[in-house]
Amino acid sequence: MAWKIMIVDDDTEWINLLKFIAERGGHECIGVSKPVKALAMAREVAPDVILLDDMMPGMDGVEVMQQLRADPATQQIPILFCSAREHSHFAKVIIPENEPIRFLAKPFNPSVLNDTLNDFLGTED
Repeated sequence: MAWKIMIVDDDTEWINLLKFIAERGGHECIGVSKPVKALAMAREVAPDVILLDDMMPGMDGVEVMQQLRADPATQQIPILFCSAREHSHFAKVIIPENEPIRFLAKPFNPSVLNDTLNDFLGTED
């Protein structure tokens, strides 16, 4: 199954790499390098999943997630955090049970991205 994926990261080279990997997997990708723009773009394009960097200037990924969750138009979009931070950092963030959020540690093998997306979003048989 092909998904519409929004990649939010302040590093445009990382966006291009993730787009390359995901598009080779047959997915449509939208890259956004500014967190504030990502909030508006999420409403506009309604992606199937957001790959979200945690450490960005101005507004970090957790703040982006909180604003997405506060907006009825974006609150159910699954989020895959792609972060160089350890998962223990996210333990400080209270994430409600059944929240559609997963974590993927940077750097990762390209095949791990598609495997994680398939596991997270499911596949059509």
